Amino acid sequence: KVLTIVLSFCIANIFGAIFSNTSTSIIELAQKTSILNFELNKTIISLISTGSWFGQALGAILIPSLSKCISRQKLIIYSSFASFIVNLLFMVPVHWIYMFVMRILSGTCCFIGTTIAPAWLIELTGNSEVNSHFELFLAIAILVENLLLFIIASQPLNYTISYAYGAGISLLCAISAYMVKVDYHLIETKQNKQQQFSKMQIFKFSIKGFLVSFSAQSTGIAVATQFATRIFENLFNFDKFINSALGGTIMGVSKVIGCVIPLFVIKKWNNKWMFIWGVIVTVIANAIVACAYIFDDKTIQRTIFVVVGTAIMLLGFEFGPGTVQYVLYGNMFPDELKNIMGSVCFVTMAITNIIITMTFEYFTVQWLPYTIFSIICTICTGFLIYVL
Repeated sequence: KVLTIVLSFCIANIFGAIFSNTSTSIIELAQKTSILNFELNKTIISLISTGSWFGQALGAILIPSLSKCISRQKLIIYSSFASFIVNLLFMVPVHWIYMFVMRILSGTCCFIGTTIAPAWLIELTGNSEVNSHFELFLAIAILVENLLLFIIASQPLNYTISYAYGAGISLLCAISAYMVKVDYHLIETKQNKQQQFSKMQIFKFSIKGFLVSFSAQSTGIAVATQFATRIFENLFNFDKFINSALGGTIMGVSKVIGCVIPLFVIKKWNNKWMFIWGVIVTVIANAIVACAYIFDDKTIQRTIFVVVGTAIMLLGFEFGPGTVQYVLYGNMFPDELKNIMGSVCFVTMAITNIIITMTFEYFTVQWLPYTIFSIICTICTGFLIYVL
C-alpha cells in the first residue's frame, strides 16, 4: 500500500513538474544560458510551452499498441527512466529547437506513465478511489517547484533546478514501480476472462470519456496553470522573475487547498455532481477574470480581480474536474477498456490544451478567451448532466 501511494505521488509529480517550468522568465533564462544563440518570440515561447502537450498526445496514442506487448509495470518503469534521462539532458539549454524536442520527449514519457498508472493502481488495489489523491500530488509538485523558483528568483540556477527536480522524481518513480510486487498469474487469469465489447459500446464509452476530458480542460485550466506565471509577471510591482514565481506559488497553494477539500467528501457525495459543480465554479471564476480587464493595467482593482478569479478557478477545478475525473475514469470504464479509454481521455486533454495554449496569447481582446471558456463550459455542463 505504501509503495502504491509513493508511486502515485511520483507519477503525479512528474506530470506536475512539466507545468512548473513554462513561464516566459524561465524560457528567457534558458535563452541567456543556452549554448547556441537564438531569438525569442510569441510563437517560439508557445511552441516550447506546448511541446509537452504534443508529446503527451503522442504518448497517449502509443499506449494501446505498447500495452499489448509490454506489461503495465514495465511501461511505467521504462517511461519513468526515460523521463529521468530527458530531464537530465534538458538541464543544459542548447537551442529553442532542442528545447522543443526535449519537451515533446518529456511529454511522451510522462503521459505513458500517467495514463497507465491509474488503471494499474486500481488493478493492484481493487479500489478506484486510490486515484483521488493523484491531483493533490500533482498540485504539491507545482507548489514545491514554484517555491523553489521563488527562492532562487532570477538566478540562472532557476532553469536548472526546475528540471533537476523532474529528473529526481522520475528516477524515484522507476525504482518504486520496480519494487512493487505483482501477481502476474492472477492478472493473466483476469485477462483470460475479459469481456468482449462491440464497436457501438466502445463508441459510447469514447463519447463519455471525450466529454469528461473536454469539459475539464475547456474550463481554461491550461491558462490558469501554464499562463498564470506569465499573467502574474506583469501584475505585481516586483522583478518579473519574482512576479512569475509568486504567481506560480499562489497558483500552487490554491490547487493544493482545492485538492484537499474533496478528499473528505469524495466517498460521501455523488462524484457526477462534484464534477459538474466544480465546472460551474470555474465558469463564475472565468467571468470574474474577464471583468478584471474593465480596469486599467496595473491598477489594484485589476490585480484583485485576476488573483481572486484565478484562485477561485483553481479551487473549483480541483474540487470538481481535477480530482474527480480520475475516479470517474476508474468507474466509467470496464477493466478491459481502461487502457484504450485512458488514451482517448488523455489525447482529448492534450489536444484541447494545445489549442487553448497556442491561441491564448494571440487574443488582442484580453477578456474574450475567458468569456469563451465560460460559454463552452456552460454548454458542456448541460451534456454532462445527461451523459454521466
